[in-house]
Amino acid sequence: KDERFALVHSLGFHGNIVYREKTGEIYVATRYGSIVEKYDLQGGLIATYYGPEVFFPEYRIVPGDEEYHMTPGPKTRFGYVGIRYCKKRDEIFLLYSGRYFFDEERREKGTCDTIYIMNGKGQLTEKLLLNRRIEMFALLEDCTVIYGGTRDGEILKFEYKIPNAGSEER
Repeated sequence: KDERFALVHSLGFHGNIVYREKTGEIYVATRYGSIVEKYDLQGGLIATYYGPEVFFPEYRIVPGDEEYHMTPGPKTRFGYVGIRYCKKRDEIFLLYSGRYFFDEERREKGTCDTIYIMNGKGQLTEKLLLNRRIEMFALLEDCTVIYGGTRDGEILKFEYKIPNAGSEER
């Protein structure tokens, strides 16, 4: 009641954004949760999508010198580490971790080996499993190549072929 809190922005819902050109929508993917939000250009929330697992950012409030601060707690997990829009296919590519901020050995936090593909209805339609862990990615314009950056600064190239109808995982 008589303690003072510092002004902080919503660190729990920090994320990355893409613009879906076909519909003029903005998608925000949360870094510490499994949430993707869709907005119109005026900032109005259109829809919220959850998954593949459902979890929200979890933080602790800890005292600092003269203020309180938000800090990741033991249940904090990485969600969508990156997001890209594929204009050719009109789909959203989401780099997903699901890993805890602090694992048993306190290493590899934020690295990912999974990319989910989301259609315009917010459904995760494909799951791509990479053979190496990355922490950032980019798409070639025609969406046939995914480039991934590793923690060590290595750039990896992954060929991507559109799967046959009915295939969910590659």
